[in-house]
Amino acid sequence: MCSRVNVVGVRILDNPSKPTDPFKLEITFELFENIKEEVEWELVFVATDGKEEHDQVLDSVVIGQVREGRHKFDFEAPAPQLQNLRPEDFMDVTLLLLKCKYRDQLFMKIGWFITHTYIDAELIENPPPRPIIEKLQRTVVTEDVRVTTYPIKWDEDLNNGTVAEDENEAMIDEDNDLDGINGDGDNSIQQSQGDQVPPVGTDL
Repeated sequence: MCSRVNVVGVRILDNPSKPTDPFKLEITFELFENIKEEVEWELVFVATDGKEEHDQVLDSVVIGQVREGRHKFDFEAPAPQLQNLRPEDFMDVTLLLLKCKYRDQLFMKIGWFITHTYIDAELIENPPPRPIIEKLQRTVVTEDVRVTTYPIKWDEDLNNGTVAEDENEAMIDEDNDLDGINGDGDNSIQQSQGDQVPPVGTDL
């Protein structure tokens, strides 16, 4: 069944940042029709080794009691615990995942690559065997966004048990212009009035 929720855009705020700084996202989504339950948003840090037990769920937020239309909220999540990982598991390219769920069903997954690099010339030339986390800079690569959608059972599907069989995957470029974006991360939700849905690829 077609999705009732569409993520219109996600902006990564305060990027680049320190590895110990929280992640700050501004998320805009659209409801095509009213839904009965809440939508859960979960932010996950995925280490380089690809072992699921090393994934760190940074935080989750539940948005409920929203009506048909476009909505926007800020999502702030703590930084991953890099000290719990082997250096090679985060000094290589890692991954940040935003998982979108309805009734405990994953209907969309958005992923960004993350790099941790030194900005000090001497450390770049002669990196220490053990990373100095406070000297690193974390960058979320917003030019290469991976979006995967999954068919799920929405409210009207629960009675008849139907669900679409196809799964769509796309790569979409994100507009990384942060001018005028409020990054205070207060998790408030508001409905935008009168704005138009931009073409795919301009926001996400």
